[in-house]
Amino acid sequence: MSSIEAAIAAIESLEPGEQFSYRQVAAEYHCNRTTLARRHQGIAGSRSAMAENQQALHPQQEQELLRYIERLTRQGLPPSRPMIRRFASEIAKKELGKGWVDRYIQRHDVHLISRWTTGIDRSRHQADSLSKYSLYFELLRSKLSQYDIEPCNMYNMDEKGCMLGILTRSKRVFSRRLYEDGKIKAHIQDGNREWITLLACICADGSALAPALIYQSASGSIQDTWLQALRPEDQVYISSSPSGWTNNDVGLAWLKQVFDRSTKEKAGRSYRLLILDGHGSHLTMDFIEYCDRNRILLAVYPPHSTHTLQPLDVVMFKPFSSAYSNQVAAFMERCQGLTSMSKRDFYPMFMAAWEASFKKETILKAFEATGLSPLNPEVILKRFNQPAQSGQSSDSDSSALSASNWRKTERLLRQVVHDRSDPRVQKLSRAFHSISVQKSLLTHEAQGLTQALINERQRRKRGKALPLEAEEEYHGGPKFWSPRKVKEARDRQLQQGLEEEQLQHQRAEAARLREVKKQEKLQAAQQKRAARAAAQIIRQEEKARKAADRASRQAARRTQQRLQQAQKTGQRGKRRDLKAATEAGSKKRAAAQPQSGDDASGAAASPPPSQSRHGRAIKLPAKYR
Repeated sequence: MSSIEAAIAAIESLEPGEQFSYRQVAAEYHCNRTTLARRHQGIAGSRSAMAENQQALHPQQEQELLRYIERLTRQGLPPSRPMIRRFASEIAKKELGKGWVDRYIQRHDVHLISRWTTGIDRSRHQADSLSKYSLYFELLRSKLSQYDIEPCNMYNMDEKGCMLGILTRSKRVFSRRLYEDGKIKAHIQDGNREWITLLACICADGSALAPALIYQSASGSIQDTWLQALRPEDQVYISSSPSGWTNNDVGLAWLKQVFDRSTKEKAGRSYRLLILDGHGSHLTMDFIEYCDRNRILLAVYPPHSTHTLQPLDVVMFKPFSSAYSNQVAAFMERCQGLTSMSKRDFYPMFMAAWEASFKKETILKAFEATGLSPLNPEVILKRFNQPAQSGQSSDSDSSALSASNWRKTERLLRQVVHDRSDPRVQKLSRAFHSISVQKSLLTHEAQGLTQALINERQRRKRGKALPLEAEEEYHGGPKFWSPRKVKEARDRQLQQGLEEEQLQHQRAEAARLREVKKQEKLQAAQQKRAARAAAQIIRQEEKARKAADRASRQAARRTQQRLQQAQKTGQRGKRRDLKAATEAGSKKRAAAQPQSGDDASGAAASPPPSQSRHGRAIKLPAKYR
């Protein structure tokens, strides 16, 4: 506390109404009487208060902005300088200057740092999960303990693509005159984009297996000019594929001919652990079965997590890329950009970059940085532990003043509260600024999310070709359209949309009318079916009545027929009896007559035979029986 602040505190500690002298208090605390009087009466403020008055944001508002930047950083969206300027302008309700962000970062350099960065895929950011990585390390720990795997038998393998003549981003020193004139603003690179893939494998004991290079060759052959710098004593393996990338066959060949041969003797009868990503060429059935037969354990990283968990990605490939880019830059320097690069120039530059980057200490650091050797999951997991927020709590209600009116709030507090040193007053002030800033930032964030939802809704709409109309003299080929032409096309498209909407409305109305007619037809058909059913019932009843009448008549007719038949039967019996009596009388008369003599032939009459030639009985007439 300064002397003048101590003097003001002494004055404010006096009893209400107690007399005092500014001169005596100033002499006692060795400060200027006029300054003390002006400060105590609120006419003038301290230098810190004056500096605070000149700031666009209150210190508490700047603290809230710091917390917001930290939250965005944890979400994987660290803000840029224009974004921070936009946030602060939203809080202050006015446009801040371009240099405000630089001064803000300087004031809070303990908490903020500005660095170049590259983008990360959203899938990779979403894969960073405390629970997933915890399960990964638990599984890894159990397998290392179960199979007693030493660091000398722990390996990490991955592939890295090299563009033959492309340089990475680098700083260069230019001639000011030429640079400011705009004549030279970039460095020359060869531009050859042929791919050559490196298959690298490192061990947790600090060693590295011999690199394997895959050249692009449609025929599968390897040209001698590509390897004219290769020496017999070099430790390197060469292969080729149509695309220049690894595939199932190349991956299996690397496992058998490079990894197994190079590590089998060192491992002896112990298990080897090979950690790799989930690329399709690493997880074929042949690859897995070969590992199973040869005591090689496979560990696959969680999806999209190699940027965090894989030693080669985290530490090794970045210095290798820089070293290779330096070799390409040195090649361009030697030839002064007059000659182009080809595959024959790749091998010497690659070997120099490999020897410069794949060193024992770098490999050990790679395994340590990913928590593999020594096994320390906290190296990775501590990044995702969310610390408790140490924000200031507030018991005050929301104020009608906005965040941009913080000066009015401070003046209001000074008028109402005389003892500004009271911790409760300071807490109240901080609470107001904290709430107001949070409200401004959340409002800004909600507006951004709303716009993102609108963009997402628009993105899902299927695009339509604009009805751009070319001039009569246009005969095909490329064509540039002015904004006026685009607007006219959009107007035509809008008109077409209105016409199409009207047509669809007409079609819908016609469909509705057709549906009404269809319903009417259905009702008429139902009524007809009901009428037919009723008529059918009446016909069936009439038919049943007629059938009953017919049955009764048939029964009466059968009865009459039976009576007539009975009468006929009685008469037939009488005739049969009369006939029988007549025949009996005839027989008696014939028996009473004398026998006639011999016939004309002199032979006596004889009855016909009683059996046929086949032995069947013949029924004789009555006169022969």
